Amino acid sequence: MAPPRHLVEAISEIRAPFDALNIDILKGILEQVELRPGMTKTAVIDLFRQYQEFINVKYRAMEKTGIDIAAREESCKQAVDVLLYGVIARDEAKE
Repeated sequence: MAPPRHLVEAISEIRAPFDALNIDILKGILEQVELRPGMTKTAVIDLFRQYQEFINVKYRAMEKTGIDIAAREESCKQAVDVLLYGVIARDEAKE
C-alpha cells in the first residue's frame, strides 16, 4: 500500500502484469457494452486508473491508523460500479 520510496519503481515493475490484466479485463467488459456518446474506451480506462490512484492515496493516508483491507476492497468495488454504470449508455425507453 505505501512502500518505501526506494522500492516504488521495483514494485511498479512487478505489478505491471497485474495492472495489465486489470486493464485487459476492463477492455473486455467495454467491448460488450455501448458507451455513452462522447465517451471512449481510452477515456474510461484513464478514469479507471484515476480511480485506482484516488483509492490508493486515500488508504496510504490511513497507514498510521491502520488500513482496513476489507473496506479498501469495498471502496474498489464501488468505484468500479460507479465507473461502469456512469459511462455505459442507458436505454432511455426502459427508465
